[in-house]
Amino acid sequence: MINLIKATYQLKKQLSFKYILMKAFILFIMRKELKKLDHILLEKMIWSDTHEETMYWARLSINCEIVRRLAIQHGCY
Repeated sequence: MINLIKATYQLKKQLSFKYILMKAFILFIMRKELKKLDHILLEKMIWSDTHEETMYWARLSINCEIVRRLAIQHGCY
């Protein structure tokens, strides 16, 4: 039962973070600031299979600070 709770929490955390990344992507497109963010890395973050992999790509991102701030704001980091 405890493992199920942990797995559910991890999945929620991962899905929430993916939502934040997609929201960031849309904000950058709307503000035409996409050139400031490496969109290939952002795409890799969105389609990563695990939270750890997502965070790996986030750390490589030029503007991972922006992504991290959005994640902290929504309690996913």
